[in-house]
Amino acid sequence: MSTETKIDKDIPDFETLEIVDFPAPDDKTHHDQYVEYSHELSEDSAEATSRALVRFVPLAYGGLLGGLTEAMPLGILGGMAMSIAFDLYMGPNSITRKVSQRIVAHLCPMVALLARRLATALQRRGWSVPSILKDRHCGAA
Repeated sequence: MSTETKIDKDIPDFETLEIVDFPAPDDKTHHDQYVEYSHELSEDSAEATSRALVRFVPLAYGGLLGGLTEAMPLGILGGMAMSIAFDLYMGPNSITRKVSQRIVAHLCPMVALLARRLATALQRRGWSVPSILKDRHCGAA
C-alpha cells in the first residue's frame, strides 16, 4: 500500500519549482518624464482671486444672513453695501469707483442744472438757499 495520503498528492515537489530572479531596477529616474505640479498661483492670479473673493464673500454672507432671518432682500442689500465698501477700500483697483466715475460724468451736468433751477425757485419764494445748490458745477470750471 502506498504511504502517500491525499494531502501529500496535492503538494507539488520542490524540485519542479523554478525560482526566477528579476534584475534590480535602475536608480536613475528621468526627471523630464514626470509632471511637476505647483500649487502656487502667479502673483497676478493670486491678486485677482483675492479681489474677487473680497467682492463676493460679503454678498454671499449677506444672502445667507437674509435667508436665516427671513429677510432676504435686506440681507442681500446689507451684503452688497459691505461688498461695495470693501471694494472702495481697494483704491485704484476698485471696480465701483471706476463705474461711479463714468456714471457721475454723465449725470453731473443734469444734477447741476436741477440744483441751480431749484436754487432759483427757492430764491424767488424768498427762502434761504444753501450755497451748495447755487454753486454746483461739474468738471474743471
